[in-house]
Amino acid sequence: MDIESMSNTDSFLTKAIETETGKYVSGLLFKKLDKLLEIRNRDVEISNALSSIIIPNDAEKRAILEEKVIDRYLKFKTINSDNVDVHIDDIYHPLKFVFCDNGQKNLVDESFTLVNRKITCVIGKAGQGKTTIIRKLVQKELNEENGRIPLIITLRDIDWDKHNNVCEIISLEFDRFGVSIPSETIIYLLQFNKLLVCFDGFDEVKDEYRKLALKAINDCYSKYDCQTIVTTRPGTEVTLSLDSSRNANLLDLTLDDVFNIIDINKNIDKKYKELLKDAAKSKEEIGSILLTPIIVDIFILVYSSLDSEPKTLAEFYGQLFSIIINKHDRFKFLTRQSKSGLTNHELHNVFCHACFHMIVLKAPLVLSEDYLRKVFSESCESLGINEHNDLSHIDIVDKTSLLKRDGDFFSFIHKTILEYHAARKISDLDSSLKTEFYELIINNYDSSFENVLSFVKDIDTPSFYKLFVSLVLKNSKIKASYDFFDDDLLYIILGYNTFEYKISSKDIHSNKFRVQPISLYESSYLEKLDMVSKIINILDYPRSNLITSKLNSIVNLSKRSLPKLVAENKVKFQLTKENIEITKKSGTTVETISIYKVKVLDLIDYMINNKQGHKKDYFSKNINAFLYKLNSDVNNYLQSSKAQSNLIKLLKK
Repeated sequence: MDIESMSNTDSFLTKAIETETGKYVSGLLFKKLDKLLEIRNRDVEISNALSSIIIPNDAEKRAILEEKVIDRYLKFKTINSDNVDVHIDDIYHPLKFVFCDNGQKNLVDESFTLVNRKITCVIGKAGQGKTTIIRKLVQKELNEENGRIPLIITLRDIDWDKHNNVCEIISLEFDRFGVSIPSETIIYLLQFNKLLVCFDGFDEVKDEYRKLALKAINDCYSKYDCQTIVTTRPGTEVTLSLDSSRNANLLDLTLDDVFNIIDINKNIDKKYKELLKDAAKSKEEIGSILLTPIIVDIFILVYSSLDSEPKTLAEFYGQLFSIIINKHDRFKFLTRQSKSGLTNHELHNVFCHACFHMIVLKAPLVLSEDYLRKVFSESCESLGINEHNDLSHIDIVDKTSLLKRDGDFFSFIHKTILEYHAARKISDLDSSLKTEFYELIINNYDSSFENVLSFVKDIDTPSFYKLFVSLVLKNSKIKASYDFFDDDLLYIILGYNTFEYKISSKDIHSNKFRVQPISLYESSYLEKLDMVSKIINILDYPRSNLITSKLNSIVNLSKRSLPKLVAENKVKFQLTKENIEITKKSGTTVETISIYKVKVLDLIDYMINNKQGHKKDYFSKNINAFLYKLNSDVNNYLQSSKAQSNLIKLLKK
């Protein structure tokens, strides 16, 4: 192909992958890749490494690969998109977050620049827009002429048994687009600031792999000095355990935000938009729920068909299935015969059972059709439905779009859909099975249950408090009120009660130290305390209300001055040592590592003794208010059950 014809082909294909709104990134990704080759001549080692990058030169292949990037990062299905991919520009409303360390608020719009050069941990509730924000940041970076190559690493998709080195993980992400960059070369791209790496969904990593995920995220910045972003739901290890990170909380939507999301929706008419905005503004119970983009999307979808005004998130989700499936049938002008032969009511029951099945078995969020067929078939049979043609899962896809198809695989339109319907099934369990279920949950807790239990709390409140919260409190031995912290209470509120730092014998006179928050408990008791901490998350109680600014200052003190305080014997500490062998070309040497542990309580004592506030400044009165309410709710539901039991006994006389 000659240069002129290649140019024409390139131009044609570039236009072919532009969105209808004219927002595109065509050509920009490969301009960034081509620029990588410009730094090859710095030295022989770098030149050899970068020469291993294989970038397609053919214009048609480049256009196809760029389209893959757009499809993977900038297009997605929403609950309102009728199973059609939408471009982020067509639905994006600027979201806000606040840095936890200084209270600085940020609006992620077209002019936004992330100034934090380290690791930014974006923390948000279910459906609050964590993934959407990094999609927007990726789009902005792609559109920057001199920007870096942005990548979104979906953490749940990684096979941690096979791939846990961050460079290998990044190399595999490039492979998805047909660009071959060996993991050895990725090191240079990170070090030369050619990549922006976004790790999405730490909360979706299975508990047993979280240490590996933490190491990969840490290495991206600590080893290679690459600006890094990670998203997570609140209360996960990543919010505490990163070396050089800043936590940023996504903010709830304001009423103006809700109005804007409604206005930019292209699938509804002006009259319905005004109806929605009037309801959000004039009906306080509805307005108080519309705090996240996913709930606003559901509100837009279901409001015109609601049987009653929802007062909780669970009530919004509770009417979702029937409204969508009945709306589908009305839209088709007649009730379409389902492929499975099941009624809509039967499909709902099967769907809830299948969701519960997948939560209990910790199924992946991306499912093969064989797996999905098996789960739904078993759910049918468990409910006594024997004639279903093994096609109930297809009915859910076709008639509700709550499950979406992507090639040979399926996934939920949003994770909260899976979690709510699993919770619906739990609430319908027999009393004896509920008791058994909650006991098993407490003894084998997994983070995947957290948002499920948050829904259960609203759907089946009495059982949640009687069978779950009461047992957690009993097992933990947490008191109903406190005059001041002890180690247990600190761990529940902060997630740690001790600081540790390690320093090698060769670095004893340097500043090479790293302070890490830890706990000093046996694992069996730690798990019981963890459960109380999880209840704070499940109840969606703002943890910041339990932490005073003075208590927060202890963290800054430890990071800045802990080695000096220990060296000068100004705080109590526990010292242990271990020897490790270091093998180099010159031979093997033994290095002594000193491990210092200092309790948070001892640091508080140090601060008070040095007139850095009074004792009352460190302890929040909200702690006792929270514990009082928690115990009071448990007692009220237990007493209610006892009264009902006594009433039934009267009937027996």
